[in-house]
Amino acid sequence: MIRRYSFIVLQFLVGLNIYAQTIEGTLTYHANQSITLTGFDGLATKQLATTTLDTNGHFTLVSNTAYKGMAFLQTADNSSVLLVVEGHTQLKGTHLKELDSLVFIKGKENQFFVSYTKAHGMIESQLAGWKHLLPLYANNANTKMLAIIQKEIINLSDKEQQLITNLSNDSYLKWFIPVRKLVSDMPVSAKKNTELIPQHLVDFRNFDFNNPYFNTSGILGSLLDGHYWLLENSGMPMDSMYAEMNKSTDYWFENLSVNQKLLSSVTNHVFDFFEKRSLFKASEYLALKALTQNSCTLDDDLAKQLETYRIMKAGNTAPDILFTGTKFINGMEIPGELKLSTMHNKYTLVVFGSSWCTKCAEELPQIKEYYQAWKAKGVEVVFISLDTEKEAFTTFVKDFPWLSVCDFKSWETKAAKNYYVFATPTLFLIDKEREILVRPSSAAQVDVWVNYKL
Repeated sequence: MIRRYSFIVLQFLVGLNIYAQTIEGTLTYHANQSITLTGFDGLATKQLATTTLDTNGHFTLVSNTAYKGMAFLQTADNSSVLLVVEGHTQLKGTHLKELDSLVFIKGKENQFFVSYTKAHGMIESQLAGWKHLLPLYANNANTKMLAIIQKEIINLSDKEQQLITNLSNDSYLKWFIPVRKLVSDMPVSAKKNTELIPQHLVDFRNFDFNNPYFNTSGILGSLLDGHYWLLENSGMPMDSMYAEMNKSTDYWFENLSVNQKLLSSVTNHVFDFFEKRSLFKASEYLALKALTQNSCTLDDDLAKQLETYRIMKAGNTAPDILFTGTKFINGMEIPGELKLSTMHNKYTLVVFGSSWCTKCAEELPQIKEYYQAWKAKGVEVVFISLDTEKEAFTTFVKDFPWLSVCDFKSWETKAAKNYYVFATPTLFLIDKEREILVRPSSAAQVDVWVNYKL
């Protein structure tokens, strides 16, 4: 009978300023596969060590990097286990996906992590049952039963908290578990436990984002995304939502002002999150803050992307556009050159997009549905394509009743560069003086503006 076992030894050697971590093991199922230990570096990952298992599944990983935090041990078939990198750890099991078979023989942090994960699952299951009963007895005459339910909920919550409290102060998990719990709780709070939202906001704004534990947690991006998603889905009025988002942005921005590298990375990450979710008021606030604060050193690409909110914000004058290249209206090619300033439209919706943009394929037909109603109120549309192939452009715009233009230079199109366009579709609504009135996120938002303002 073949004895299946694996063990991981994470050694911290101090000598001549050298820090080494050795990971050894036997994973017979993964014989001849590559195996990698991957840690975290802020919002990025970094490879700590890699090797290949032999024909019997034996491996030895050696890393000369001092590292304390979470890491993934992963094989070539994407089987993986999350563990705490600590002094000396031994893991015995059969397969990385068979988590129930994995036993940490040595390594107090990982032993606790396994036991806590199991206990947490049981406590959460019991809490869900008691919380399901709570509303049934909240308005019931059976006050004794209600008191029992409330007491059990408190006891279970205290029980889980006590598990963490008992950890030593230098334990990585004592910091990590509460942060991870907040990340997992936020989506539930937005839907079911809205009374917890204020406390979640307080918790987020009390974090020290400079804590080196964040750097090796792999959880920073999830915490940022989860926090802003919670605000977006909290049900509060839009003005209040953006005010809270800006308050949180102020907090981490100032908190990270002493950490240039991480500040730039987090700014980029959060800005990208806002843009993808069309939270443009939050994008604008962050962009202007980053561009005007000396504490934030931005790379060139991010700085140019943020400039769209300083140069192309509402109230500013949009650059004139010389329409060169191929031009169509209703499938008919238009000769000669045109300029935006000579079109004399009362209002113009300038749309940057392309045939290869999936979102454009949704938004442009939507604009077409609104077009006649908008045109009756003085709103014209101009579409500037970032396509590179004439056939693709021609096919895409053949049924559009407005001016569609393409010079086939993609992102190098002069108008796209002048308007600081970094994503498609990008929309600007301007008046006859080319004053930017609003930067809509969708055709539907334009329609709301038209119906409200005109």
